Amino acid sequence: MTDMTIALNRERGHAWPHADQAQQGRQTQLLDEPCRRRLLRRPAAMPDGDRLCHGDLHARNSRSATAQPIVIDWPEAARGDPAADVCRSWLLLKLHGGDPADPYVDACCRTSGTPRETVLGWLPYIAAARLAGHVEREADSLPKLAGPS
Repeated sequence: MTDMTIALNRERGHAWPHADQAQQGRQTQLLDEPCRRRLLRRPAAMPDGDRLCHGDLHARNSRSATAQPIVIDWPEAARGDPAADVCRSWLLLKLHGGDPADPYVDACCRTSGTPRETVLGWLPYIAAARLAGHVEREADSLPKLAGPS
């Protein structure tokens, strides 16, 4: 999955809209107002990026019957910062797969030369945006990851 992530994120996202994690996080009522305000103020400091980001890359969204894996399920694709894309995949792995999450992010960081702190700096925004998706089994974990008020 690391190779797929890195290959996708090397592509320029010319025709894709920018991902707006903060706007998605604003939609959730599971965060208190001070936390929502804080999350809406800080994204200006985060890089926009111009790379193709899948937005939902995990094992079930890839098929590898051949030597060249095929990535499916593109509705969340956007132009953005690859670190945000890696962070979202890390979050999904952490919430649902556990053990592979840290080796995945470490491999992506090593391969791309991106510091781990840069990837995980996106976590509050990615967690808040994920809350807007109303995935019931994640509702207890995500507010803590979005950060304190």
